[in-house]
Amino acid sequence: MSSVTDYTPDATNDSNNPYLGDLKETLLAGDRPVQWLVIADDDPAMLRALQVALQGETAATLKKSWDLPIERDNHLRTSIEWSLRNSSIKNVLLVGHSEAIGAACQSVLAKSPSEGPRLNLQQDAHPNASPLLDRINRNNARQQAAMRSYAEQFGLFAKIPTVKQRAASGDLTLYGLYYRAESGVFLAYDVIENRYRPLMES
Repeated sequence: MSSVTDYTPDATNDSNNPYLGDLKETLLAGDRPVQWLVIADDDPAMLRALQVALQGETAATLKKSWDLPIERDNHLRTSIEWSLRNSSIKNVLLVGHSEAIGAACQSVLAKSPSEGPRLNLQQDAHPNASPLLDRINRNNARQQAAMRSYAEQFGLFAKIPTVKQRAASGDLTLYGLYYRAESGVFLAYDVIENRYRPLMES
């Protein structure tokens, strides 16, 4: 497996890097220093919700597809490094997505397709029960795989050299959110306990 440190300087070339052009424009053209870097899927509904949540904050958004895992996305890692070295960013928010079934998630699903809750109702309850339960169980497995994949990707993200260095020195705070597209609800990812929790707990 590739290391998160294996990236090349030529990825900072705007013409080759799909992320860096917009990031440079946002980070260098603002009238106030940008404090937040948001890394999220290009889901309009989710991005609107994040924009509302960050109202009043200065933020740059890097729209990332999870089709390519962080350890293989040379452009993403280089863009993050460049952003942290050339801006006033103090907070990074990495947002997962329940429908982001890219290569990283497929890999997790292939390793443990049977993990997660399963329904084992009597199949003779209804003639169509078995296909329905199969679809539900497959969806549950896919959702569990997406959440495990996001946790793995967050861990790799935290190991990007500049991210790791600045977080260790207290100059950077990392936040994790996970978006459930079917409900429009965000869960907070607790990297210390490796668990998801509601943003509002009683």
